[in-house]
Amino acid sequence: MLILSWLLVGLFFMLMVSGNIISSTLNGFTCPDWPLCFITFSAALGQATSGETVHRILAVTALILVSGVLHQIVGRKNSQLGGNPQLKKLGQAIVLLLGGQFGLGIAMMFLGFSPVASTIHFLFASLVFSGLIVIACTVTWGFPVVQNLPSNAQGNGQSKIQRLAIFGLGGVAVQLLLGALVRHTHAGLSCPNFPACGTNFLPDLFTFKSTLAFMHRWWGVLILGLFFHLAMAARGTGLTVARLAAAAFALSLTQILLGIVTVMGGLNVEARALHAAVAYTLWGILLSIAVRAGALKFNTAAREP
Repeated sequence: MLILSWLLVGLFFMLMVSGNIISSTLNGFTCPDWPLCFITFSAALGQATSGETVHRILAVTALILVSGVLHQIVGRKNSQLGGNPQLKKLGQAIVLLLGGQFGLGIAMMFLGFSPVASTIHFLFASLVFSGLIVIACTVTWGFPVVQNLPSNAQGNGQSKIQRLAIFGLGGVAVQLLLGALVRHTHAGLSCPNFPACGTNFLPDLFTFKSTLAFMHRWWGVLILGLFFHLAMAARGTGLTVARLAAAAFALSLTQILLGIVTVMGGLNVEARALHAAVAYTLWGILLSIAVRAGALKFNTAAREP
């Protein structure tokens, strides 16, 4: 169960990155039918290396594996995971979200890839990804622990890490949503240089796209201080939290640099995919910190780290 849960997190991570590439390259109609490609197996095989076909294969594989994991949580009352009512509710929510995401993905094949539908599709995927990470963390650790704090600072130290982790999740959630809107409305070059947005620091003309691009850029810079404080607060705690917090700060810096490179490079596909992959990794690390620090209450029986 431990290996399967993390394997599923990795698989869903690849599914989200492949979806990012598809939306970035406008490649969603490589296979305009579902489940086949141009209604034939031969066409599907001919498009086997296309982003859309890979995305579909990953989606179906993830659906099968998710079903196995969720059966352990929702369907087996006597299992350790199934005996946790909060985790069971999470599993039920994942089932609904995954069904919505899968159905919306199919619907977009026939109704078109509107920015609103594509963004909702991304939000569903992000929520499923988050739920799978929480499950994997719970299977791995079993209970929240922030270790090695001085005895007189246990409560304050742990609560500070919890607050920073939650605020960090909120900040990254806003950034992911802004990034999805920028990507799906094709607003990435509305601020074509850095640090200026056109000829001035502010957009030359405040349109919907230029405002999105500007907000996405500087919100990422603004929340950088939050990750620095989290890394400082986690020093001296258990190695798991301290290392994860340090990694979150490093990734937040990397994310900003990749964003600059992506814009200055004219939205190179590889740079955009890497930019998205770092963002999803940062989100996953913050969720792991939140679970480990006890900020999210989905934990089961105690287990030593």
